[in-house]
Amino acid sequence: METLQILKGYTVVSNLVETEQAENTRQAFLDADYDLIKQVRRGHFQRMFPNESATLPSHNEIYTAEFYRSSYLEKTDLIREVFRNSILPKVQEFSNYELNKYDLRAYKMSHNCHFRIHLDDYTAEVGFIWYLSKEWKWDWGGLLLAIDQNKQAKVFIPEWNQLIILDHASKQVPHCVTTVGPFTREPLMMLVGFLS
Repeated sequence: METLQILKGYTVVSNLVETEQAENTRQAFLDADYDLIKQVRRGHFQRMFPNESATLPSHNEIYTAEFYRSSYLEKTDLIREVFRNSILPKVQEFSNYELNKYDLRAYKMSHNCHFRIHLDDYTAEVGFIWYLSKEWKWDWGGLLLAIDQNKQAKVFIPEWNQLIILDHASKQVPHCVTTVGPFTREPLMMLVGFLS
């Protein structure tokens, strides 16, 4: 049964789709081929994420991200169907924006994968993460940290079949994904989307 949690800047939907559909999608993620992506962006924090906080990256730090992406999986009928029938209606339900374009990304994260803190307001008005890993443990890493106006973090553990909707246009949700540890039993798998 679906449950909702509506918070400032983000909405959480648990049990997004029926178990069989989630299982089929999870298996497709497990079976897919991926390319390793390593991002290194000098000057990113100065240009895209200026701040004076002692607890956020300073302007001279280097933004990095490391993850795996399956461009093939993103274009499959399975992914497009779950997006059109289940994810998009939820995003539209909790968004005040007219959304006509979307960019879907099939990500897998394993040992050492991470995303340093960033904002996605330049990419889209709204974003989402749909988690497909099961029985994730707190100390495996891969935690989504959403930083609020008081520089406090709301921490999300990746939960099976959970959708997190982020209001990027509000510029209220700087976020990162903590480094995945070496002892995970399966990769962190998620469908990520950007809508505008």
